[in-house]
Amino acid sequence: QLFFAAPTLRGPNTVMGRLIFEMLGVPYKLITGYRSQPESIHAVEKGEATAAFLNVNVFERRKNDYAHSGVRGILQQGYQGADGKAVGAPGVDLPQADSVLRRRAPEQIGTPTYAAYRALRVGSSLAFTMLLPPGAPPDLIATLRKAFRSALDDDGFKQAIAKSHALPVQYIAGEDALKMLESALEEVKDPKIRAVLARVAEVKKPGAKGKKK
Repeated sequence: QLFFAAPTLRGPNTVMGRLIFEMLGVPYKLITGYRSQPESIHAVEKGEATAAFLNVNVFERRKNDYAHSGVRGILQQGYQGADGKAVGAPGVDLPQADSVLRRRAPEQIGTPTYAAYRALRVGSSLAFTMLLPPGAPPDLIATLRKAFRSALDDDGFKQAIAKSHALPVQYIAGEDALKMLESALEEVKDPKIRAVLARVAEVKKPGAKGKKK
């Protein structure tokens, strides 16, 4: 049994981790209340927990330090590409969660549990979204799109991303970005998916009372 340390009960990373464990059939107990991701990792170092979530770029920068204290990476979440496929961070030698699920628990693909996990993964991949109000001048939209694309294509920016081991940044605009956003929002509207998320995040129905102990 894993003892999963997490800052909050309902954070997206906590819920995604719980969904992955559930689909893989890994028994776990959730321990919350840590103030940050690094603090939950420190709980693993001290032996209070046996698993925790940490941003892959932070882990890559400190993996040698963590290795000395016996902490090892087991999976990387990765991100949702513009083509709809889940991919891992380049240069990170850890199996990507979606690939592991497809290989070890293929029966889960297509279930409400997997759909809930996928919806959260898509949402977390939209790390920085800029929206303009209806009626925004076309020349302003064109200027902003050009500026963002130019920044992301800059060699210095790409080198900085590579050195930090951060996930690669993809520029998506217009209808493509809207389609990706609407896909994530549409999935979480499904009653079956909402039921999975509510169960895993331990959200009670309005007016529901907990059992007396």
